[in-house]
Amino acid sequence: MGSIVWAFGLFADVSEFYQGHWLILKFPVRIYLCAWPLAGLVLAEKNFCSARGIVGKSVACLSWIGLASYSVYLLHEPLITFRNLIQNQAPFVYFKMPFQIAWFFVILAISWLSYRYLELRFMRPRRQLQVTRMYRRRNSG
Repeated sequence: MGSIVWAFGLFADVSEFYQGHWLILKFPVRIYLCAWPLAGLVLAEKNFCSARGIVGKSVACLSWIGLASYSVYLLHEPLITFRNLIQNQAPFVYFKMPFQIAWFFVILAISWLSYRYLELRFMRPRRQLQVTRMYRRRNSG
């Protein structure tokens, strides 16, 4: 049933279905078009975890990017602005596209480092703070 609705939504998005009062369905159908295949990926999580070969390596790469996704979200705009400043200062006539492609991987690397050395530090369970222990000692006796 889901694939029929997905096919209808795809057809409606390509054709001129969204006219008049049907326009209200445009964005919910687009959200469904994106969410339905992603739901299938979530349901197949166990299969992907035990995958081997090229599929396993692809899943590992996407998991690596997913772990650093919050850092990518936070850092991509400043790093793209920094890239644009570099491009404006240096004349990259022939190397503009290779520089932009390389910068994409720089963003991923910096985001991974941010995840590894900043985010992970705050996600690990910590022992109680020394101040809390001192406060308990004072009030208990």
